[in-house]
Amino acid sequence: MLGRARWSDIMKYLMARVGERPTNATLSRDLNNLVKMGFLAKDGDWYSIPDPIIRYAVLKTR
Repeated sequence: MLGRARWSDIMKYLMARVGERPTNATLSRDLNNLVKMGFLAKDGDWYSIPDPIIRYAVLKTR
């Protein structure tokens, strides 16, 4: 994930990072909440972090 990712990419990342698979409903709910709060933007099938400072912090600390 380099700033933009599809739902399936995010699911794969979470499974690798956490070691278990979240439910589809949980991931969808959480992504929708992050979009509503402005932490993520959705463009078609792609999710991205619109704020450059937050994007830098998130990508730097992975």
